[in-house]
Amino acid sequence: NWATAIASGRDIFVPAGVWPLSSATVTFDGQRIFGEGPRSRIVSTNPAVNLFEVRADNARFENLTMVGIATAATDSRFAIHTVEVAPVKNLRVIGIKFTGSTAASGFANAIKIDTGSDDALVQYCHFERLVGEDSGFGYSVLVGNANRANVSFNTGIYTSGRGRHFVYFSGGASYCKAVFNEFSGGNKDAITIYSYNTQ
Repeated sequence: NWATAIASGRDIFVPAGVWPLSSATVTFDGQRIFGEGPRSRIVSTNPAVNLFEVRADNARFENLTMVGIATAATDSRFAIHTVEVAPVKNLRVIGIKFTGSTAASGFANAIKIDTGSDDALVQYCHFERLVGEDSGFGYSVLVGNANRANVSFNTGIYTSGRGRHFVYFSGGASYCKAVFNEFSGGNKDAITIYSYNTQ
């Protein structure tokens, strides 16, 4: 079961199939959760909580699909979420498909790199079916006051009412880059940089 596997601190291989999960917290440095491609599907069972909360440095998510079930923009939650009170270093999210269980469902947001979580890498991911377009909803990658986030070689598709920004660098985010991404649709600017005059 997920609780036992996460608590072991060992790497977790997710074979092809459907694997339900309400929520899990990564607390071991360097823990890796990886699959064998898009057929390895981790399916959220509770849209009111973050699917994965990361509280350890060097955590890695690789080569699988994360499936959201939210149908309305009521809970601003994420598939992968770091927290300001416990910032982490070197988060790696590589080759993940973020989607919904149906065309009318998905995650409210995909990835949050919160304040202090420096040197994150989001690469070769695909984003679709995010729910909502108002503030707090529809972000593929939301970066807080963090340094050197690298968002590159990703793809994304938004439709009307589904998705706000693909990449949003919040005030204080510094030395970050978003390069070689291919995004289509979207209901606001695809890549947004909000900066302070003190940066």
